[in-house]
Amino acid sequence: MQSLDLIERVICEIGVKSTSVSSIRLHTRADSESIRNSAVVSFIFNHGNYSKSVTSALKKVGLYTEDFIEIYESESAPPIVIQSDDFYSYPIPANVHKISINFLRDQKINQHKLKQLLKEKTFYGFDGALQRHIQANTIQIFFGSDQVPITAATPSVRSVLVKDNLPYLIDKDDVPGVRFVYLDENGVLTDKKVSIDAYLTEDIRNSLLRFKHKPKSGLLVQSLLPSNFFVSENPFLNWSELVDQIRHLAESSLAFHLSSQVKRLESRISGLTQRSRVSYFGADLGVEPRNEVETVILFERMAGLSSHKLPGGMRVKVLDYSPKDVDAICEFTPSAHTPTTIKPVEFEYSLKSFFEHGHDPRQVELIICYNSDGIQFPFQSNGATYTLNRDKPVPQLRSLALGVSVHCLILKEILMANP
Repeated sequence: MQSLDLIERVICEIGVKSTSVSSIRLHTRADSESIRNSAVVSFIFNHGNYSKSVTSALKKVGLYTEDFIEIYESESAPPIVIQSDDFYSYPIPANVHKISINFLRDQKINQHKLKQLLKEKTFYGFDGALQRHIQANTIQIFFGSDQVPITAATPSVRSVLVKDNLPYLIDKDDVPGVRFVYLDENGVLTDKKVSIDAYLTEDIRNSLLRFKHKPKSGLLVQSLLPSNFFVSENPFLNWSELVDQIRHLAESSLAFHLSSQVKRLESRISGLTQRSRVSYFGADLGVEPRNEVETVILFERMAGLSSHKLPGGMRVKVLDYSPKDVDAICEFTPSAHTPTTIKPVEFEYSLKSFFEHGHDPRQVELIICYNSDGIQFPFQSNGATYTLNRDKPVPQLRSLALGVSVHCLILKEILMANP
């Protein structure tokens, strides 16, 4: 919208020093000759001190042929109406009181979008404590037919720091790295992100590399320093206050990372004492599984007991394991009287997961799970029906739609039958 773009550009053009504009007033005007409205942006000047920033900004925004400008030389004087084509050449008096720009193609001004735009593009995006040090922050903005005052300023009671007689703030940031927020040469709020690596000592960098750790948070630097201070790839490398905070951030993040690892390990160790244990023919096989990986570990222990074979004389030896596609490639002997072949085998903690993961029973020879999760057969899943034949030493899972059967070892049932 022209009206919103103009307000943004004027505030950027004014910069942080000018106080020529005392207020900006926004309202909608009804056109007596048509049914549509138009947006009106008015600038009130301090003591008749006209700001050329308005003309400059208006040139960048542009005017349509039907737009027009009203110039008020005093508060009580009638307006001088200038058509858009004549505005830039019109000699505006230095002591002008008010200028109103009528944008006929903007039917209304959205207050929420205005605030959002100002915070994203102008000094209103700074913390409120920093805004107090900007003279242009005294501009008042009024909105609507009732001219209700609005503000994009952020309330803050913080105290700012000073570098080269200009205020700045350093805060923690939710994103990694260092984020510099400043006004560029055109007064537009600019965000520059850099890595923390250049600010760290070699020892700190090596420690982060050794433990493969990158801090998940960073620092936010908001400053009124001129934009040329931020040209270099890594600004303020010699600014000890900033560098010290970055190094402290990296060291404390790594320390927290390592201590959290230790706490998680201690929690896992202490948690094992609370977990149930399982046995097979009297041999202790460790804790009861809670996930697929622990199911694989339990099965390997069961298969490794030389004095006891799996049901039906079945033998399974894992040769290759991958979490992608089918889990394992195994040496597989279905029974004592069948030859050994190499077949794909799927591991699951719960038999139900085999169906939920969308596996194709034609691609596996054997399913090994810890429990059946109370499934009642026949079982319906994704439009297919499955049965489980328990009459054989090793149950057979059958897909009625595909007409294939798969061996199915349910470890919990085997353990309960042979404690």
